[in-house]
Amino acid sequence: MKTNRVLMIVGQDMQAAFHHRGKHLVRFLAKRFVEVDLISMTKMYDGPGTDPFLRKAIFGIRDLLWKRVKVVKNGNIVDYIVRFPRLPSVFDYLFRDIWTYVSLRNCLNNHYDLCILAHPRMAFIGIRLKQLGRVDVLLYDDWDHFPSHRPGGFFWSNIMRFREYMCVQRADGVASVSHGLLELRRKQGAKRSIFVPNGVDYALFSQAQIRASHPPTLLYMGSFDEAWGADLPIKALSTIKKVLPDIRYILLGEGPDENKLHMLVSDLGLGNCVYFYGWQEYSSLPLYLAQADLGVATYRNYEFVRLSRPLKIIEYMAAGLPVIGTGIGGEVQAMIEGAGAGETIDFSPEAFARVTLDILSNRQKYQQYSEKAVTYAREMDWERILDEELAFIKEVWVSLNT
Repeated sequence: MKTNRVLMIVGQDMQAAFHHRGKHLVRFLAKRFVEVDLISMTKMYDGPGTDPFLRKAIFGIRDLLWKRVKVVKNGNIVDYIVRFPRLPSVFDYLFRDIWTYVSLRNCLNNHYDLCILAHPRMAFIGIRLKQLGRVDVLLYDDWDHFPSHRPGGFFWSNIMRFREYMCVQRADGVASVSHGLLELRRKQGAKRSIFVPNGVDYALFSQAQIRASHPPTLLYMGSFDEAWGADLPIKALSTIKKVLPDIRYILLGEGPDENKLHMLVSDLGLGNCVYFYGWQEYSSLPLYLAQADLGVATYRNYEFVRLSRPLKIIEYMAAGLPVIGTGIGGEVQAMIEGAGAGETIDFSPEAFARVTLDILSNRQKYQQYSEKAVTYAREMDWERILDEELAFIKEVWVSLNT
């Protein structure tokens, strides 16, 4: 395979909110290809969110008409950021990728050895470039089951199901983040497929293995959404406090259910032991993990959760934290039980309280879980994981050229 130029098509603003797998993949590719071009999205107005509506509308329309594409170059990484107007959901779902393609067709004149399609919302661009012969290998990097996302609704579900199917059918290869997704893509007719799990920046998160002095602490990091179950430890805290009166629960993140979590804490009178620290920079996460004893992964039993492979679990493990998760099957349960790095429970406050007290009161068990967590995470470093994906891409390239 030529080591020349790669295109990566993402569905979000790469500079702001792109999935961490994508960010690690971009950095990995930049070390191995002459140039990495990105296609990402941003809102039509990128000024302060506190600006008046009229100012946002006027300047947003201006930028949409005359500054639709912003190009950001960082070394050999070139990010083509396309402004997209805020439209009713039906138009957003149907036309975002077509809008992006039309906006960029005069910018992207290169031939690419590899195109990575990282979001089915942008399916048309990758498929079209492959049809035009502008791409040698089209890879679908399959890191989520978008049709079952909540809240999505019937229309979202069916549009995303069709787009995922098209990505799988038209791609030369599919790299799935979970065994559940891998099985699904093979049933959908993937030509070539491989399991490439999420990894961890082990050098960064292992810094948290050196613990700061602190009271017994639970930690959750991620989205505050019902599916991810950050509320379960709050409901169990009253029971845990009877044995460990100085127990703390730290939450890092933000999301649609944040107000509900605050209200739950207030209703239960737990304001003195639950701490919300908001969204944190990725590089700052080890500072908080070093003040914790257990990582929380108490997810509810939803389809997209079962098919996912959450990054936070490996990051907890790299920090040396045993993990308490829910026994919902899929990758979550397989990771915790396979690593021997914690325990899985039924989704109930009673079960969570019982297992938390058992692990924190049994030093030998805690140490065993912690050591196994570190051993597992060390083998999941991003460089090692993505080497496997690149080897798969090269195999696909060879098979297409023989």
